[in-house]
Amino acid sequence: MTAPHRPASNRIVAAVMAGLLAWTSPLAVRAQPADAPPAPSTPASLSESLTGAAKSAFDQGKLLFEDGDFAGAKLKFDKAYQESKDPRLLWNMAACEKGLRNYGKLLTLLERYLGEGDERVTEEARARAIELRKTIKGFVSELTVTVDQPGAKVSIDGEELGASPLPGPVRVNQTSRVLRVTKAGFAAFEQPLKLEGGAATSVNVTLKKESTQARLRVTAGEGQRIVLDGRDVGTGEWEGHLKPGSHTLQVSAPGMRTFRSEFLLEPNQAKVTRVSLDALPKDSGSSLPWILGGAALLVGLGVGGYFLLKKDDEKKVPDAPGSIPPGQVFLSF
Repeated sequence: MTAPHRPASNRIVAAVMAGLLAWTSPLAVRAQPADAPPAPSTPASLSESLTGAAKSAFDQGKLLFEDGDFAGAKLKFDKAYQESKDPRLLWNMAACEKGLRNYGKLLTLLERYLGEGDERVTEEARARAIELRKTIKGFVSELTVTVDQPGAKVSIDGEELGASPLPGPVRVNQTSRVLRVTKAGFAAFEQPLKLEGGAATSVNVTLKKESTQARLRVTAGEGQRIVLDGRDVGTGEWEGHLKPGSHTLQVSAPGMRTFRSEFLLEPNQAKVTRVSLDALPKDSGSSLPWILGGAALLVGLGVGGYFLLKKDDEKKVPDAPGSIPPGQVFLSF
């Protein structure tokens, strides 16, 4: 029996539908162009790909990491990275910073890992790093320090951040910290900071020229005359600035042995002098001063020290422990 005749348009539609079904069918076998790229292969592991000095440093770093020596492990992983430039070692270094709870440095290494990552970093590893970066940002504060003098040393809790001007914001762990800025010829600047994770803090520092003058405080008895370098400065107590160098002090009172002393003041030094005069013997009948009479206590507080004795009762707030979900940071092997 002869097949019914169909219009040409119907035959074209049927051919197109058959082609679409063949292309989308999971059972369809489609020929690949001759120049199609090969399917991506799994990159060789660090243990397989590293050689020579890089491999040796990497193996040592693994041992130190497993032993809990994160600082030592980071040094070894960094050496392996310098030798090989394999970006996966940046992840290992970040794992060490996590163990040390240096979240600011950890975040910087994660961003380098994502930026330098090539075909050796799998999509799964990249996704894991992006997720960890989101978590870590909540423990890190962005600190911007601007100093009016170039070349000043900037530090946080004794850790030097660099010299002014700093290249940009510094990432530091959230907690209460002390900012310190120093430069020769200027008084040291200190300021306590309360840094919050995920927030930015800016500090503008104006350094003041350091005075070379020394400071002296003399405490004597009530009504007792104080003379400094031949100048009468009052009775009972005197406090003020003096030029560095040699000075003379005299304290006197009727019926008391006069006290005389010569002393040396260093630049920026502070001293406290307490004078206690002895009474003259009643039968001496002499009002001549006795150079060795009386007693004085000179207390040097040191260069750059406070003049008045102060008790530092400020206490540092310990770093808040991080709450990073377990299993997010582990070594690449």
